[in-house]
This record gives sequence, structure tokens and C-alpha cells, in this order.
Amino acid sequence: MSALTEEYNILYIDGNDTRKKQTSSRFRMQAFNVELAGGGFQAIHLVEKHPFDLVILQGDEAEDMPAEEIVGLLRNIHGRDELPILAILPEADDEMAASLAESGVNEIIINDGNFNKVLSEIEKIQKQHPKKK
Repeated sequence: MSALTEEYNILYIDGNDTRKKQTSSRFRMQAFNVELAGGGFQAIHLVEKHPFDLVILQGDEAEDMPAEEIVGLLRNIHGRDELPILAILPEADDEMAASLAESGVNEIIINDGNFNKVLSEIEKIQKQHPKKK
């Protein structure tokens, strides 16, 4: 992953508390600013109040609503080009992937335990969606 020259703000949504803490710590070790949300209502509130460069939605264990609904509500606030969303699925699931893509997710990857794969996807998104000055 290339070194960041400026702050990069990520909203990380995950209903699994243990994974949320571990993964957010790994993002912070890579110099990302990370805000955490356990569910959709909290995520929407944060997106309305703070500027984020990327939303990462992991799994479908959010506290209050399904992942597709969270994405749909976030898309009511910011379009695909304005706020990229990366979904990390626990396993290959074509139906879920199609549903998330239809809801407005920019990129979907499968969690295979390789954190470098996630970092690589973030770097790709950074190149596709450069920060607005």
C-alpha cells in the first residue's frame, strides 16, 4: 500500500464487535482515520455529520438492518461517485453480491482472511475516487 500523503477517513460498519475492533485497529496501523458503526442508523448519522472518503461494510450482521438497506439509505445521502462503498462478504454469495451491487455498492470482495487484499482494494478505490480538494 502506498504511503498516504493526507488523511483518509473511513467509516467501518460491522455488527461483529470483535472483528470490528480488530479490523479497525489494523486500518489505524495503516494510517487511516476510522470511525466505527455497528448498524445502519449509527452509520447514517455519522455520514450526515462527517465527511468520509470511503465506507466499508463487512458482513451482514449489522445491529438494526440488512446490509442492502444500509447501502440504500447511504445512497440517499451520497451518490456512488461521491462516497465509495466497499462491501466485504464472509463467503462467495452471488445473490448477496448482486443485491449489494444493485443497492449501490462500488466494490465487493470476499473475506479470505488476507488483510492485504482489503488494503489493495482500498488503494484501487483511492485511485478511482481521488479526494476532492
